[in-house]
Amino acid sequence: MQILLILGLIFVLGSFMKVFVQNLGILNVVGYLILGVIIGPNGFNIVPKEFIEGSDFIIDMSLSLISVLVGANLRYDILKDMLKQIFTISFFEAVFTFLFISISFYTMFDLLNFSFNNEYRIIASLLFGGLATATAPATILAVSHEIKAKGKFN
Repeated sequence: MQILLILGLIFVLGSFMKVFVQNLGILNVVGYLILGVIIGPNGFNIVPKEFIEGSDFIIDMSLSLISVLVGANLRYDILKDMLKQIFTISFFEAVFTFLFISISFYTMFDLLNFSFNNEYRIIASLLFGGLATATAPATILAVSHEIKAKGKFN
């Protein structure tokens, strides 16, 4: 029962946040991130840490729904004509995101004087670079959809 209550609160507060950020002219994605910080374990703890740790099923279902909806909107005739551009952009986006984030984190460990030895700094930097590469396209897609971007890929 508590799980349904938390999910309901997330949906209701998310709806209110969407209206609120649209009135301010802020992207929905930014509003949802702010809401997550506010209601999460480090905020008002409306969504407890135990719920987040046990929400793998919800995350998998959400990603599945998003993937199916994106796939349903793809058109083969457009993709066929632009395949080379898609591969080029995807490759460079992934490589440069990985390199930029990895190098930035490695440098930040020096600037913030974290007491990691060099091996752990490299591992942590590579881990964050890989995470950024995996999540970068999803954010770009959400923002381009929200601002109703026009062009060859939309």
